[in-house]
Amino acid sequence: MSSKNSKSQPRTLLNEMWRSLVSIICLSFILFEVLHSGVSSKRYRRVTGGSLMEIKDMPFLVSLRYNGSYFCAGSILSKRSIITAASCEKPEVERIKVRVGSSFYNKKGKTIRAHEFIPHPDFDNETLEKDVAIIILKEEMRYTTNILPATLPEAGKKVPESEEFVRIAGWGYTDPKTDINSSEEMRSVELPIMSQATCKNCYPDREITDLVFCAGYFLGGKGPSTGDIGGPVVYKGLQYGIVSFTGDAGAYPMSPAIFTSVQKVREFIRRYRK
Repeated sequence: MSSKNSKSQPRTLLNEMWRSLVSIICLSFILFEVLHSGVSSKRYRRVTGGSLMEIKDMPFLVSLRYNGSYFCAGSILSKRSIITAASCEKPEVERIKVRVGSSFYNKKGKTIRAHEFIPHPDFDNETLEKDVAIIILKEEMRYTTNILPATLPEAGKKVPESEEFVRIAGWGYTDPKTDINSSEEMRSVELPIMSQATCKNCYPDREITDLVFCAGYFLGGKGPSTGDIGGPVVYKGLQYGIVSFTGDAGAYPMSPAIFTSVQKVREFIRRYRK
């Protein structure tokens, strides 16, 4: 055995031990929250599973297609603008189509071509800080019972506490472990908010700032997947977040989703609400 390999083995072992220690710390933080938050630990453990949802129950949700293929979600800001994630940007904006007013990403409702994709000027593709963008449409949409703008929280409203549940919806993969079986019909699930301290312990290699917030079940099982990025994160009818980082899409323990806080990018969004 070479001396190089001999040196790498202890380092590999230390890395594995460190990852295991981080997982234990993360789990300990979450268990502490469950026991002291007033939220039933049974509720945290129970995976209810994503369920089908009709567009009339979330009429601001939209699907984005590029070259005919679904790739991200978003929400209606105004008759000519859509909120999504900056990480959803594509090289040729004219190839993006937005489907509004449909429970399906590939039929019904109305499709409108994108005219402009405007990412936040301070978006960081490495850290995903300020992961928000506005899509300007080529034409105005007409509001109906299935096509309505999202309602944003008032200025100064804080992100819900860690014992509260937020709702996400979209057309992402229903089997996140294999990235197959994207749902043609929109599905929705509620996820418990996770404290910043716990989220930081789950992702020691990521910078978790007050620009984001996290949610997920500590035993995994449910969460947004790749196709849900850009979609709204809703609490009591208000859009508090934008799906940004899906972790392991809830497929594994201690892999919460990370959301861009709408309140922290409010001024950028407000410029295009007209």
